[in-house]
Amino acid sequence: MVLAGVDIGTLTCRLLIARVSEAGRLTELRSDRRIVRLGEGVDHSHRLRPDAMDRVISTLLEWRKVIETYSVDGQIAVATSAVRDARNRDEFLGRVKREVGFEVELISGEEEARRTMLGIRSGLPESVSSILGLDIGGGSTEFILDRPDAASIVRSIDIGVVRLTERMLLHDPPTERELQAAREAIKKEAEQVRGFLGDLSGTTFVGTAGTITTLAAMAQQLPRYEPARIHNYGLKLATVQKLEQEVLSRSKAQRRGMPGLEAGREDVIVAGTLILLVGFGLFSAGIVGGGDAKLLAAVALWIGWTKLATFIVYTALAGGALAIIMLIWEFLRLHVELTAGNPNSSLIKRITALKPDLPYGVAIAAGACATLPETWWVASWSVINN
Repeated sequence: MVLAGVDIGTLTCRLLIARVSEAGRLTELRSDRRIVRLGEGVDHSHRLRPDAMDRVISTLLEWRKVIETYSVDGQIAVATSAVRDARNRDEFLGRVKREVGFEVELISGEEEARRTMLGIRSGLPESVSSILGLDIGGGSTEFILDRPDAASIVRSIDIGVVRLTERMLLHDPPTERELQAAREAIKKEAEQVRGFLGDLSGTTFVGTAGTITTLAAMAQQLPRYEPARIHNYGLKLATVQKLEQEVLSRSKAQRRGMPGLEAGREDVIVAGTLILLVGFGLFSAGIVGGGDAKLLAAVALWIGWTKLATFIVYTALAGGALAIIMLIWEFLRLHVELTAGNPNSSLIKRITALKPDLPYGVAIAAGACATLPETWWVASWSVINN
């Protein structure tokens, strides 16, 4: 089964097209990411700018053509912090639907964190059991504590690299007063999360998304982005502290061209580094850089499980309703035959004479039709593979 996922973030848009095995493992077929800054200015105006919306829609139109070449079985697009916070979110979502044809799902910070953990899990060795996941986004940062045989604990704070930069880091490079105020703001929010999570002994600290992968690339001075060398890279506290000093000693223009620093992140890398260092201080341990596509991997994986679950539920409901209707029908037939004086009729005979093939097939068709267009491809996939 081939699925496509699109993540519309505050800073970056990401695309992942992957083949999903029956066991839920992903094999990447195509991926892309663009720094489009949809959330530019949202923290102050609470509105998405027309030019920012145009940039995103232009990217989505390009990706729609890419998705069509893969004949995917299903696709999903999600939006996060910037769209959640924007008063004109409906205008943007409407434009995407009209101009691109994508129905965008607006997810909460907690749901974003939960899906991120699904993606993190899919890319880590099975020996890693207890995980504290950190997802530093453009508008928010998510913390996810995931342990075996326990429900995941997720917390989201409204501090991300774009939001923090626009709100507090106003000079280029930021002044010491701005940096101190930013650290205190991050710490205040993160301390509440730390207190809520409780004992973290035996937990592996895992990071994902652009800040983490960029710092992992910078630490290795990679001339170009190499996922294989970034995924599961061990990023140490001393390394991040050194990188912080390097970016703080330069202006945005001077940061351009630094090995490993993705073009377009020159201004927000400072905020990302500050958030990560506060995380180190509060949660301890060495952090392992998660793969760049982790949120997208979770999105694509969630497509399959959500639609499959929906299909199963509707199929069960349709099947149950049909069974009740058929029993009523049999009772009516029995009543008519008994009234007509047919001594060979019996309820048991009539019920046991029912053939399961027809109601089962009708139930499957009814369940699929009830959830069109969302589950038609799941029904087709089930038929083909069974």
